[in-house]
Amino acid sequence: MSQILLIDDDQELCDLLGAWLKQEGFEVNACHAGSDARTQLREATPDVVVLDVMLPDGSGLELLKQLRSDHP
Repeated sequence: MSQILLIDDDQELCDLLGAWLKQEGFEVNACHAGSDARTQLREATPDVVVLDVMLPDGSGLELLKQLRSDHP
């Protein structure tokens, strides 16, 4: 089963998208800040990351650069 990590500060959007993806057979985890995403990514590497550009604790684009560097 493919694992997807949703990173978005809009919890309702994460809930809606997560429910739909789960219904389609994906395993979904969500977090609402870049710091939470970093913690989750130390524990497991998902197959796909869906990332918001504007997060409460920094830029999603900067987080993406870090994720690509840490997980080539």
